[in-house]
Amino acid sequence: MTAVILTGGDMLSPNLIKREINNSKYIICADSGYDSIANLNIKPDILLGDFDSIKNKEQLNSNLNVLKYPTKKDFIDTELAIEHAIEKGFKNIKILGGYGSRADHSLINILMLKRYSDAGIKIYLVNNNNKITYCDKNLEIKEEDYDYISIIPYSENVKVSTYNLEYELKEGIIPFGTSLGISNKIKSHPAKIDLVDGQAFIIFSKD
Repeated sequence: MTAVILTGGDMLSPNLIKREINNSKYIICADSGYDSIANLNIKPDILLGDFDSIKNKEQLNSNLNVLKYPTKKDFIDTELAIEHAIEKGFKNIKILGGYGSRADHSLINILMLKRYSDAGIKIYLVNNNNKITYCDKNLEIKEEDYDYISIIPYSENVKVSTYNLEYELKEGIIPFGTSLGISNKIKSHPAKIDLVDGQAFIIFSKD
């Protein structure tokens, strides 16, 4: 079962939103994430946050299930939404949005992928052109609507083997902070990334 969290960031395509919601069991809107579906006739299971950035504030008094937090709080709304999904029993989460003009929010949303992965929670961060996840073992890639796949080390070095990618590695080393793992391409499905040692962020991208 997958929970979808809509949060702030770049404007999302309605087609993307509908596709991901159709494949989910629970919909959470974190603050301005609700603005992405306000005109799509989609009702979230819960709308939460401090509501300092939502444009459709009149919806807070409608028939939506609303959980309001104080503006002065220790955690951003996206993290509160993740915690809510976990409380509901979800271990697979897709966050729609999450990166845009605020670099601080964008970076912490990416780094949280690692922290929650360590706790057994698989999260993907998705927008119109990218999908990001954290990997410390292996990742099988089935049908994907993306042109490129990048392996960005989180540890000092990553030893990795790849299968069915244009540039294949057999226990090759990708050093931290280099662009060696950027912009590979999938030749056929299923493709696979096997992290023999180390940890990395995996980014699917399209122009």
